[in-house]
Amino acid sequence: MPDSGKNAIKTHAGNGSEVDFEITFGYSERDDITVTVAGVTQLRPAAWDFKALVPPGASTHITFVSAPVNLAVIVITRSTDHPAPNVTFTDGAPIQASNLADVSNQVRYYIEEVEDLT
Repeated sequence: MPDSGKNAIKTHAGNGSEVDFEITFGYSERDDITVTVAGVTQLRPAAWDFKALVPPGASTHITFVSAPVNLAVIVITRSTDHPAPNVTFTDGAPIQASNLADVSNQVRYYIEEVEDLT
């Protein structure tokens, strides 16, 4: 199923047997990911979870407890927490590359999500 150039939305179709589905975008926190099947939000970990227990942003697949029915529309969406920065920098403190990456990803993800709304 095409996603029409969306940055933070991936759409799949269930086939009644497949339980693993790809996430095609990065994310900062696991809580940033929402999954719906046929328009109904699926709760984690009761209905689905990340395929492997890896650091946030590293898992590229989700796995369902039970396979979504044939032709059910599965939508994986990222919604980045944007009101508060992931990292706060302090005068005189050393700046770590990982902190800069976290901040730039948070901003980039938010911009992509805004673009998806237009």
